[in-house]
Amino acid sequence: MIRRWWLLVLCLLLAGCGGLPSSSRVSARDPIMAAPTGAGPRVEFYGPQGGENPVELVTQFLRANSSPDDDYGVAREFLTPGADRLWVPGRAVALNNGERDFAITSSGGGRVRVVAKQTGELDGRGHLTEFATPRTRTFEVILARVGGEWRISELPKDFGAWIGQVDFTQRLFLPRAVYYPETTTRTVVPERLWFPKTGLATALARAVLAGPPPWMAGGPKDRQRPAFVQLPADTALSVDAVPVDAARGMATVDLTTAALRADAPTRAALWAAMTATLIGQVDGVQQLRITAGGNPWEVQGARDNPTQPSDVGYQLRTPSGTALVMRDGNTLRWVDPATGGPQRQTNDRPTPRLAELTVNWYLPASDAGGHQVFAISGSRTSVGRWKDGVKVQEYSGFARQLVRPSADALGEMWFAGLPISAAGPQKSPARGSVVWTLDSTQSGSRTPLQAVAAPWLATSEVLALRVATDAQRVAVVTRDPRGVSHLFVSTIARDRSGNPVALTTPMELGQGIAGMLDAAWIDDESIAVLARSADNAVTQAYAVPLSGFHYSLGQVPGGIGIVGTGVGVEDLVVVTNRPSVLTRAGASWPVLAGYQDAFVPGR
Repeated sequence: MIRRWWLLVLCLLLAGCGGLPSSSRVSARDPIMAAPTGAGPRVEFYGPQGGENPVELVTQFLRANSSPDDDYGVAREFLTPGADRLWVPGRAVALNNGERDFAITSSGGGRVRVVAKQTGELDGRGHLTEFATPRTRTFEVILARVGGEWRISELPKDFGAWIGQVDFTQRLFLPRAVYYPETTTRTVVPERLWFPKTGLATALARAVLAGPPPWMAGGPKDRQRPAFVQLPADTALSVDAVPVDAARGMATVDLTTAALRADAPTRAALWAAMTATLIGQVDGVQQLRITAGGNPWEVQGARDNPTQPSDVGYQLRTPSGTALVMRDGNTLRWVDPATGGPQRQTNDRPTPRLAELTVNWYLPASDAGGHQVFAISGSRTSVGRWKDGVKVQEYSGFARQLVRPSADALGEMWFAGLPISAAGPQKSPARGSVVWTLDSTQSGSRTPLQAVAAPWLATSEVLALRVATDAQRVAVVTRDPRGVSHLFVSTIARDRSGNPVALTTPMELGQGIAGMLDAAWIDDESIAVLARSADNAVTQAYAVPLSGFHYSLGQVPGGIGIVGTGVGVEDLVVVTNRPSVLTRAGASWPVLAGYQDAFVPGR
């Protein structure tokens, strides 16, 4: 027994101290149809060894929660048959910092009291929510004797699984993008979710079929919603498995026969989502085959077995990250983001002439090509518009406290500010900020601004608004009447012509970050935010995944704005009140001399 104990200690040291301690025993628990995922070294767990008292048994059960293989097969060995049937660990996974976050005591009579700290939760979809502060949960576990040994006979009704953060993020689960097809713009839109490393292809296909969450698709309060594809009723996987032929790199998704009722546009939409989600995100999957009840499920007019969304007429928009504009006094200059020097011009792609901005105009932004520049007046009550360096328009008298404009891939410019008069489709007085768009692709000198419905803003003021590369999602930083800042992500609802009409009721992120000032998209699945301490002494940048735990990107003294090309953390730029521009270099933020502001065309 002593030798076994020391072997257990050695295994725990090797596994790291971040998650629940584990013990090692060889066993085969991989699902039969699992596709290769590059999961790396495995750590297995002991079932009951015999002779445990109630506290020891519950402690070992919680340790075994860190083994999700075979539907938490090892952890189920600690349960009576009745408790085993009722336990649904996948409904919610509670995350914490490991065994030190548990206090386990005996209440006598086969009852054990557990007090646990929880830092976040993974829901049944795979979305990971970070708590602003750790929550304390207290629950009772009831045990009974089975064959002379203690077993857990009753768990709380809402009890899922408990896993340490380090085990979760580094050993057991993977973040992946699940794409949903939006039919008005024919774009696939990503959601970041977490999945066990085993059976990844099956889990991803199942997630695509489940459809987008309410913050993307629109909830009960949203009168206008994005046009995500609607599959025929009862469309699902015919069997709960997506086999992968490793020799051919082929994943086969077989749907129920209900899918045979789908028309050609619906089939194209699902093919687009499945190719974007499975190919390139599951090790070894390079091709895809979709069938329904074993029958071919093809898209009329498309190539056989499409491998990317464009094969069926959809787009997966990704940022190029090749353009950056810096302000040097009144002059806007094209800058190479890789070197910080002037961007080299080519004969086939000459850079457009940029506007000269006087000191009365700041917070500039532009369309993707840089042909049209928009800026905010010093009073923050007007928007100026320049075409190929010439000022052509000024919008005033509609708002105050305007924030930096944002451009999207469809040629729309987005604005937000506090309205001076009634605005919005309902023509009702608004006490909080209003969002407007302008179609910069329209010709003419008096292109109108159009209000976009966002009733969830209520009495809050918008501090920043940034549209994602896909032109479907918007990151918004607000400040409520109490002075508390919030980071939201919403989806754009469009009319049949593709014009923005509303922002869906959003998802909130970064609840643990106070004093947020600005935001920028790091990539399609994460957002950078700038936040200032309550005493204004420290300004920091943070990375906030759309599903996961935020982390610091370091201090940025004097930071007032943040800019991102959309291709990663290393391409972030911070604007300061010095005024100066800071660029990301490793873990530091050196000054890029000679510039006072920056923006990315088309962002």
